[in-house]
Amino acid sequence: DMWTTLKDQKQPYVAMMQNMKKNGTKYLQKVHILPLSTDIGPVPYYVGIELDVDGQEQYEHVMNSQNPVAEQEQLVQIKWPIDWLLESSDHQDELEKRYDENNAIDNLVDHLPTLSSVQFNSRKTKEECELMPIVKEALVEVQSEYPDRQYELRAEDAPEKIFAIPDLIKQLLKNIFRNAAQYSFAESGKITVEVKIESGAYIISCADNGIGLSSVDSERIAWRFFRGTRARSIRPEGSGLGLFIAKSIADSLGWQLSWVGEEGKGTTFIVRVPV
Repeated sequence: DMWTTLKDQKQPYVAMMQNMKKNGTKYLQKVHILPLSTDIGPVPYYVGIELDVDGQEQYEHVMNSQNPVAEQEQLVQIKWPIDWLLESSDHQDELEKRYDENNAIDNLVDHLPTLSSVQFNSRKTKEECELMPIVKEALVEVQSEYPDRQYELRAEDAPEKIFAIPDLIKQLLKNIFRNAAQYSFAESGKITVEVKIESGAYIISCADNGIGLSSVDSERIAWRFFRGTRARSIRPEGSGLGLFIAKSIADSLGWQLSWVGEEGKGTTFIVRVPV
């Protein structure tokens, strides 16, 4: 399977392998092997990068660290071999694909302060707050990040005050709004946020006309580090943490976060806030 992928298909090979240290200790390592191929003829060279720990387990280690920011340098160091190869190799296109995948590490580093903040804020006492100003503020901030999409906010009735943690609400909504913007296309992308009262609850929905969801991806989209095939092709640098964080916040507040989508036709995320 490995040689078929590398030699015949001339595609990168990524796999988990069990190795053994000199002292006999077995360990898992994640192996990235990149064929430096030409259009014709056999593959002349290969570049291999081996991590002693499965990338998923390394992410988990950072997530659970008592001081996650201290792990940033360790993660960023993984990028330097790719940087060096990009500067010195003639096989730019293939190396850039691997470079994009490794940029996911940068996104993980960027998420570390957010994860720490969520953990800290979840211990706060809920307070009385108004929902609509938080919705508007979150949407304005995402709009400033992705100004080339169209945004619309609809509100049937202004919700009354609720008891919650404002910082967590804002983070939840920003993650949902940002996801909609990231996976909608520039110029043609449209994000519609609606707030209404329905069946004894406040409903906040965020609909986009982006890449949508397959039935398989829909089941796993809020899993930690999960990224769908289409999402990886659009944004290979993504971390797979944004929706996981949003779902975790909703659960901690006693709210419900759900979603519906169709591949190629967009996705709608729905937050249900009990009155």
